[in-house]
Amino acid sequence: MSRPTRWTAALAIVAAALLAAPARAEFKQFYGPTHYQSFADSPFKSLPFYYFYLENFENDTLGTPGVTVSRSSIMGPSLNTDSVDGDDGVLDGWCPTGHSLWWSSGISGIFFTFDDVKLGQLPTNVGIVWTDGRDYIHFEAFDRNHVSLGYVDGVSADGQFSSSSDEDRFYGIVYSGGVKSFEIQSGLPSAGGLIEVDHLQYGVQVGLVGVGDGGRSTLALEAARPNPFHGDCAIGYSLPAPGKVQLTVIDASGRLVRRLVDGLREAGPHVERWDGANGTGSAVPAGIYFVRLGFGEQLVTRKIVRIP
Repeated sequence: MSRPTRWTAALAIVAAALLAAPARAEFKQFYGPTHYQSFADSPFKSLPFYYFYLENFENDTLGTPGVTVSRSSIMGPSLNTDSVDGDDGVLDGWCPTGHSLWWSSGISGIFFTFDDVKLGQLPTNVGIVWTDGRDYIHFEAFDRNHVSLGYVDGVSADGQFSSSSDEDRFYGIVYSGGVKSFEIQSGLPSAGGLIEVDHLQYGVQVGLVGVGDGGRSTLALEAARPNPFHGDCAIGYSLPAPGKVQLTVIDASGRLVRRLVDGLREAGPHVERWDGANGTGSAVPAGIYFVRLGFGEQLVTRKIVRIP
């Protein structure tokens, strides 16, 4: 029998340490139920995103990418349609001329599923506006392993199926590990009734992916999105404190291609875009490049690929 060498013993110690290391703590926060008249009432309205989609169903379809929905239909303009108040351009507590998503059984609910392949990454921020139904409202979200992340319940139903928007409420979640799906229900098994929703919204928030420390800000340079890219790309980074930042693009030989940031920035998440041009405005050839983030004595680098 062969004896373990010092090398294999060291590997065993490292493996044991990795197995014993605590799992990364993801950041999670639920929102709602909060009154909602237009997108101006969304808690996501001013946040920086790599991608963000708002579906108001006004084109009579679910047209935003990377999401599928179960057991539902589009409801067009009618006296019973309860679209978000501002979808007709006027905040007057009434919107019968808009569109919404509905299902005949509120207790069965409507189930939304996100496709990380089509989106490039599962959304960290997900929200929906409940606009009509009966009794209790239940919003529950699930992670990539279909494990429940928790739920939020609310009571705002006025008992009438009409176009009044006073009862409309926003429900949502922010989860740095990515939301795979969510369900919204309303009503009681004994009561019946439909469910109607509007303003589906989802995206990947800058600075959230890979937080892993309960939400505390650290120096981080996130992978460019998309990557590889053709036209332009978003480059996100997060600072632990205010200070001078240098964000540059260099080529494979280490030569400066473009200086994206050279100045003071506040603490927290930021996002810059690179259009694939050098400092003189000329498009750079396809190939491998590197994004470099300098902050104080720290330096972080990420590879990025430009394709024809």
